[in-house]
Amino acid sequence: MGLWVGGLAAFLVSPSGGFGRVAAWSASLLIASGAALALLHFANPLQTMTTAYGGVLMVKLVVVAAALWLAWRGRRRSELGALAGVLVAAAVLVSLPPPR
Repeated sequence: MGLWVGGLAAFLVSPSGGFGRVAAWSASLLIASGAALALLHFANPLQTMTTAYGGVLMVKLVVVAAALWLAWRGRRRSELGALAGVLVAAAVLVSLPPPR
């Protein structure tokens, strides 16, 4: 996450052509590691709707999807704002006990 946010902040200050590849790789790794962690935390998919942890995770997924959409559209400043929202959702998520 730090690579994506830091790279985006650096890109806003001094745009370069190599940022897109770094952002794509870091976003892919974040999605893969997040999916693996979710599989470890939930005994069944219904827990995503019946626990506070699952609810916050669903909100975080929506914000991540918005950040990816903004990145795809090239809205870098808005993407940075969405990534700040992802960090807030992650902070709330780590304060909750996982369902398992």
